[in-house]
Amino acid sequence: MKLLTLAKDGYADVKMYTWLDFYTRALQFAKTLHVLGVSERSRICFMGHSSPEHFMSLMGTILSNCVFSEVYITNGPEACAQQVIHSQAQVIVCDTYERFREKIMPGRAMFPWLKAVVIIGEANKAKKEDIRIINWKDVIQMGAQVDNSIIERKVQNQRAGMCCNIVYTSGTTGDPKGVMLSHDNMTWYWTV
Repeated sequence: MKLLTLAKDGYADVKMYTWLDFYTRALQFAKTLHVLGVSERSRICFMGHSSPEHFMSLMGTILSNCVFSEVYITNGPEACAQQVIHSQAQVIVCDTYERFREKIMPGRAMFPWLKAVVIIGEANKAKKEDIRIINWKDVIQMGAQVDNSIIERKVQNQRAGMCCNIVYTSGTTGDPKGVMLSHDNMTWYWTV
């Protein structure tokens, strides 16, 4: 399959991924969450434009038996902080370091439980912060020593009624409100 991926210069590159490549990277992301000490049912927030890496990490979140939540890129820092606080996200995946600095970093002091921030693009620009900042290239290598059976057990712990995704409103009439979607709710559409 051909997918667009974010290039360093801001333009999209076309790269080829097999389904096995895609699954392997999602599994590697799940293993990295395990190495970071992210427990099952924890929340992971995502912010940024769509990319293969974004979706691979989202699927890795599900493989980890964690809950994902997308943050609108149009949100201001206050709404971003409110969503991270409400969801108690342990990891944030962001497309660029600049977006992290602009949207997430202003509220950083309000979520001391945050374990890491994953930057999909240009993490080499990341400066020393009070939080662990990991580049996507490092993410797919960090969990290399974790046995696949650990992640397979986490997948087996999932049940139909469990929350898979928290979708937040845009917050146009107050603070954003979260709606939980279960695993069976997320997959129902595809089985109809």
